[in-house]
Amino acid sequence: MRLYDKLSHKLAVRALFRSLLRRVKGANITISATNPDHAKYSLDPQLYISYLKSEWKYNLRMEFSSMHKTEKSFAKSFLRGVEIDQRIATSESRGDALVEVMLEYRKTKFQEQKWRANYLERKQDIQKQDDKAAKELQLRKQESKLKKPIDPKQIFHRLEAPQKHRVVLSELKASKEFSEHLLRRYLKLKQQSLQLPNPAMLPNTPDIKEIPEYKSKYALPGSTRHDLIKAGYDTEYIDAIVKPSLEYDINKYHYLNNLQHIVNNKGPYPVKIATTSAGPIPMPYIKVPFARPQQMKQIALDTKKLWTVIRIRNVWVSEPGTIKDEKMFSDGRYSIPGSRGFGPEQFMYPRSYYQKLAESEALWEYVLDRETGGSRSFSSYVSDWTEHLDINTKVLEAKVDAYFSKYSQLRTRNSSLQKERDALQLQMNEHYDQLVATYDSLINELNTQGIFKHSEIVNPAKVTQTYPQILDTTPHARVSEGIPELERIGMGKKLGDYLREAGVKSFSWGEKFYKRFKFDIKKT
Repeated sequence: MRLYDKLSHKLAVRALFRSLLRRVKGANITISATNPDHAKYSLDPQLYISYLKSEWKYNLRMEFSSMHKTEKSFAKSFLRGVEIDQRIATSESRGDALVEVMLEYRKTKFQEQKWRANYLERKQDIQKQDDKAAKELQLRKQESKLKKPIDPKQIFHRLEAPQKHRVVLSELKASKEFSEHLLRRYLKLKQQSLQLPNPAMLPNTPDIKEIPEYKSKYALPGSTRHDLIKAGYDTEYIDAIVKPSLEYDINKYHYLNNLQHIVNNKGPYPVKIATTSAGPIPMPYIKVPFARPQQMKQIALDTKKLWTVIRIRNVWVSEPGTIKDEKMFSDGRYSIPGSRGFGPEQFMYPRSYYQKLAESEALWEYVLDRETGGSRSFSSYVSDWTEHLDINTKVLEAKVDAYFSKYSQLRTRNSSLQKERDALQLQMNEHYDQLVATYDSLINELNTQGIFKHSEIVNPAKVTQTYPQILDTTPHARVSEGIPELERIGMGKKLGDYLREAGVKSFSWGEKFYKRFKFDIKKT
């Protein structure tokens, strides 16, 4: 929360504004002979004091309605206001103090205008220097990013032998955790289906906790602890039979069957043009099975900008109190974030507010010209003063129409979005053809080799891929985290080895697998 958004600070600001405003009330304001403005005051004291009060009130409104971007800026302005208030209150001559404050304020504003003019004269040179500094800063940021630690698995092929050895040890440690997690989850399901006894209930395991009533469908907490599994079950059977069997089922039911379903049933992915109704109009986008962050980000930005422009347009063309969706304040203003209006709340007024001001100025100019013999009609003065209001209305309507026409055009048959969809559909068709060829080749090889559960025991085809070769694989081609629990060099190939060689998703025992099983645990 900003400092000046807090209720206590708002009350303090209002109190300071009222106090400063009261300093010019009353008629007992005089200027001493030593004051720099005494010459002007002596010409017409009443008119001078009237102008002084008007200038004081105007400057107060401008300063108190200005937007502070930082808490430090707000605190500085607030303390300056308190100092001025105390200075006037303790001064012997209130008029002299007011004049001194106004002269200082004029001098400050004049200096700011000189700085602004100097900046505009040298704007191009300053921007060139800023661009150069920004490029240098960007280069330094890029260099700092390169200096950040990089995942050693991404540069495994560039590492030295000792570094590669450390990476392999780290991956083996992670694989051990993944392996234990998967085994415990599988055994827990077996216990709940009554296919395995709870090790806590076996006589050869230590007592963990006495329970008055035990229901077998609810597995006891801690029933798959490592020490209980080791004491209650045959670990050699688990390593030789359970783990290879579960690995085969995961590869078959999760990956091979999924590939078969895509090839035989689903076909190529149908690229469709969907629409989102998050904005005031339906916005079409291409729906594909992979992320397109830039395109979705553009739709999100357009939705946000369009809502803002519509809110601004609706407030601008409305009459006071006619908009029910927006909160109107007592002076007729609205708070529209993104409108770049007045103050932190970004207040803006409708056109009718400025229309009255413009007509008043037109009337004043019309009367002055009449005094000097002018013959123009009053409507011409009004047209001159309201010309910019008409332009602003047209600009807002044009912004809204631009978004509507953009997304209306994208919904036509010959739009750029439709052409992009057709191109992506061709890519999906080509990808499907590659999957069909991969699947046919894979099935032929599996049938030729006669692959089944535990067929690696008699399979003459041997595993040749080592840990470094697995880690040298590009990151995007590696679906699973971790590495196989065993290197298995020279052992018979499993179903997962053939899937990996074919370039499709696969699983080896020791890799991360947290998905829900797609096969019946009771039949495994």
